[in-house]
Amino acid sequence: MRGHSSLFAACDTVLRLKKSVETTTVTAEKQKDREAGLVCAFKLKPTEGDAGVKSSAQIEFVECQESKDAYALVKGNNRTALDALTAFLETQGEEISEETGEMKSVIAADLAGFRKQGANAFDLPDTSKKRRALDNAISQLVGLGLVVTSSTHIWLNSEH
Repeated sequence: MRGHSSLFAACDTVLRLKKSVETTTVTAEKQKDREAGLVCAFKLKPTEGDAGVKSSAQIEFVECQESKDAYALVKGNNRTALDALTAFLETQGEEISEETGEMKSVIAADLAGFRKQGANAFDLPDTSKKRRALDNAISQLVGLGLVVTSSTHIWLNSEH
């Protein structure tokens, strides 16, 4: 990364792309809430488009890093929220049916109840900051595919 070191410090994620003869490797140099390291390596395969013009539109993934325990990669406020959710599900969880092609049961909890109680897990000076930190962490955990929410419930994704 070129420029002042404060640019690197201000980033949540910094990716380095390195091209070899056949493969491009994407390495996470910095991750706010995950481990840094190899993300994936891929090859661009030339394909013929209109009028026989070659383009590099097709991507073949060579290698991708996947944690055997995706929950172990979560850090910071996301870890605080995940731990609070796990504890909340143990005490307040109820079995519901999740519609994902086939019906399956999950242990879920009332989303509003978790937002009220889960915010207390954050060591912040006032309630509004605690709730904002929890809401941001829930959004990021949903984005990572670790947590699922509906309009009324929250639960851990059974796929991980």
